[in-house]
Amino acid sequence: MSFENTNLSPQEVAVHEHNLANQIFAEEYVETVREHYRNGDGQYRGTRNEEQQEIAEITSNEARVFVDGTMAGLLAIGGSIMPEDYETTVKKVGYEWKDFRAEFEKLLVGVSIITQRLHRDGYGIESYLDLDNELRDAVTSHVFSDFLAHNALRFGVDTAGLRKSRMQRVPTEDGGMDHVVVVVDKDKAKTEKELALNMVDRGYRTGKAQHAAAKISPAKYKSLRRSYPEMDKTAFDREVSFYQDVENYFAEQE
Repeated sequence: MSFENTNLSPQEVAVHEHNLANQIFAEEYVETVREHYRNGDGQYRGTRNEEQQEIAEITSNEARVFVDGTMAGLLAIGGSIMPEDYETTVKKVGYEWKDFRAEFEKLLVGVSIITQRLHRDGYGIESYLDLDNELRDAVTSHVFSDFLAHNALRFGVDTAGLRKSRMQRVPTEDGGMDHVVVVVDKDKAKTEKELALNMVDRGYRTGKAQHAAAKISPAKYKSLRRSYPEMDKTAFDREVSFYQDVENYFAEQE
C-alpha cells in the first residue's frame, strides 16, 4: 500500500507505514505459527511445567483485558457503558460473555505456549510474550480478528459463497401460488432462529480441540469449503475444528 498520493503529512505517512508494517508482521507471524501447529512442531502431551503455567496465566490476563477493552470501546461508540455484571448478562442464545472470552483466552494461550516451545526448540520464531508491546498487540488483534471471522463462518453469518437452487412457492396476482426456482447461499443462516440453532449445535469448536483459528486462516477455510461443497456444513465445521491438519485429512479421504 502506498501513501504517496494522499493529503497526509510526512508524520502521518510514517505512522501509517509503521502500523502497516506491524500488521504485516502479525499476519506472517500467525501464519508461521499455524504451519508449525499443523506439522506437529512444539506439541506436547502432559501437564504444563511451571514456566508454561506462568506463561498461560499472563496470556490469559492479556486476552481478558483485550476482549473486555474491545467490548467497552464498542459500547462507548454506541453511547453505552459496560454493565458491572456484563460477564453473565451479556448473552447470545445462551452463551454468556465470559464463555466467548474464555474461548479466545484458550486460543491466545495456545499461541503463547506453542511459540515458547518453538523458540526453545530452535525453530527461529520469537515467543509471543517476548515480542515488544506493539508487535504483541498487533498479533493479539490479528488472532482476535480471525477468531471472530471463523466464528462467523462456523455459525453461518459469513460463508464461502456456495450456491444451490431450490423450489419456492410464491403468491401470484390472482391469489394462487406458483413455484419458482431461487438460488440461495447454501451455508448462510437465513434467520435469527437458524443462527441460534447453529450456535447451539456447533459451538465455538469441537470438543477439546483447538479453535479453528489456531490451524487455518479464514481465507483457507473458505477455499477448503469451496473444494468440498458436497459436505454437510455442520460436519465440515466439525472436521475443520477437530483435525490438526484438516486439509491433509480431507486429501487422504479422496
